[in-house]
Amino acid sequence: MKNVLLVGCGRNFGYDLTKCYLNAGYSVWSMGSHSIDDCNFLEISWETLGITRLKEIVEHLPNLDGVFFNHYAGIQIKFDDLQVSNNRQELRNWTYTQWINCQMPVYLIKLLTSKISEHTKVGWQLGWGNSLTIDKNNTQWQYMPYGLQKITNFMIMRAFAQSRKGIYYATFPGHLTEDNRRERAEKIFKIQESIGEQDNGRAIHFDGTDYI
Repeated sequence: MKNVLLVGCGRNFGYDLTKCYLNAGYSVWSMGSHSIDDCNFLEISWETLGITRLKEIVEHLPNLDGVFFNHYAGIQIKFDDLQVSNNRQELRNWTYTQWINCQMPVYLIKLLTSKISEHTKVGWQLGWGNSLTIDKNNTQWQYMPYGLQKITNFMIMRAFAQSRKGIYYATFPGHLTEDNRRERAEKIFKIQESIGEQDNGRAIHFDGTDYI
């Protein structure tokens, strides 16, 4: 049986993706704050997650065939809402989201060194922030911290692809709605299943084409 670690896949799209892995016969290790039936649940608090808890989690994991980071934890910081008068708290929030969404996966992968083989697939879920070609008038630019963290995830993925054993990739599910969520999860799962050494460092659109 294959083993996969899914991070932040307890709800919405992540829940549907988890079900795809379970239905395919995987042993799923789910790291997050929401449990799913038939998974090995690794409960965390996103507000307090640190290196000590990551080390505890790694001790419980088997050798892995896959790892996937689907999480985006923290508040949505809107650029126009940043206030000099509230600067200290906003900086804490910004720093916190950077740790959880960008730095934490780096340290987790390094802790997993002995459990990741040259065939292990390690992926990130991308978002609109990775598309530097979106129109300059698009209001999504207001959520600049989110975009910065997503492009950072992409750059981290590429760095690992060039420096560590494993197959590193990223996927983009497009705009998700209640109506298309399950279908997109199934498409992303099929992409993940088909990934091979030739896809190391690749960012893939849900339709199978190159995203970036």
